[in-house]
Amino acid sequence: MALVIGNGAYQNAPALPNPLNDATDFSASLQRLGFEVRTLQNASFDEMRRALISFSQGARGAEFAIIFFAGHGMELNGENWLVPVDGQLVSDRDVENETISLQQLMRAVSDTSRLGLVILDACRNNPFLNRMQGSKRDSSRGLGRVEPSGNVLVAYSARAGTTASDGPSNGRNSPFTASLLRNIETPGIEIRMLFGVIRDDVMKATGRDQQPFDYGSLGGNAIYLKPPAAAAGGNVPRPPAVPPPVPSGTNPTVVATLQPNPSLALPIPRFRVVGVASDDVLNVRSDGDHAQIVGRLSPGERGITVVARSGDWWQIQAGTTTGWVASRFLEPDAGGSIRNTQFNGFAFQYTNEVASTVSDVSACVAMCSSAQNCLAYTFFVSQKLCRLMAKNDAIRVPNADAVSGLVEARR
Repeated sequence: MALVIGNGAYQNAPALPNPLNDATDFSASLQRLGFEVRTLQNASFDEMRRALISFSQGARGAEFAIIFFAGHGMELNGENWLVPVDGQLVSDRDVENETISLQQLMRAVSDTSRLGLVILDACRNNPFLNRMQGSKRDSSRGLGRVEPSGNVLVAYSARAGTTASDGPSNGRNSPFTASLLRNIETPGIEIRMLFGVIRDDVMKATGRDQQPFDYGSLGGNAIYLKPPAAAAGGNVPRPPAVPPPVPSGTNPTVVATLQPNPSLALPIPRFRVVGVASDDVLNVRSDGDHAQIVGRLSPGERGITVVARSGDWWQIQAGTTTGWVASRFLEPDAGGSIRNTQFNGFAFQYTNEVASTVSDVSACVAMCSSAQNCLAYTFFVSQKLCRLMAKNDAIRVPNADAVSGLVEARR
């Protein structure tokens, strides 16, 4: 999962030339790496707040969760803040109500199985400082140092207390993001080495005026956003198909894990309304933003079906209501509680499975081999029933039983 924000068209401060390009290009790079990406451009305070709420909920249990922000940031009284495009910041007392805390971003990526990553190309001079009323002496240049916990890493485009460059006026990206884009899709570059290479690139490009810095303490396991290639010129081979159980007089059990297979589309799950205040409603419109309101949905409303998608706008059906809503207010809803399972060093998060009647165990194996995100199957011989378990709630059916990462063949 990834949330990418590029803020350049500030309403109360000088515009920044590169953040929109930085966000657009980085989103495309993450999509090529297999991330589910949501991109915000010139986001207001409310848009950033709502996006973080939705992202935090959707990223729970993900293998990787990344938030990238390009725009204005500031440190005030020991806290770091990211500035939406509609921030006014007349007084230092306005900061908490008009900007987004870096702590919120760190919490949003903290509940992952491998890595939560916050990347900030936001270490510029604070354009609001000279006119802000209050204790200006407590505001520093750039951003302040942070101490993430767990498996969270925070990468600054310039180390704490210093500022970053936007790069040459004719450049498309900032020096930091330009290096990030050049290196992040390199096969086999470990995450800590990645930011080391970026540091060297940026220091060279800026005559050592800008030194990127990352904060956090990760464990000893190597972390790759793109795994090493198996051989020169070749891609990492797909793991073999799930092995079928060996018939015997007992109930054989084997491990069944697969890498995601993007060749087969998933069935569209049900959705529910998220990110809407308890005293507010979600307007359903006839055709996108500012169109006629044809219905309203309540916070937390469930049983919503997505029938078409056009960018950030999705056409939905909910009871007798049909129309378009902003996708950021919907999240998949399995109708059951999320369960977490640890097995053989892997962390699985799921709610349930899909089940289908098949002729024999070989057909069940083939179904799991071809289904996107299938991690395990269970075949019940007497019922000729095949159940598929998926990672990160990608395959859902309400009120199904848990499988716990094992394959069972029952007589």
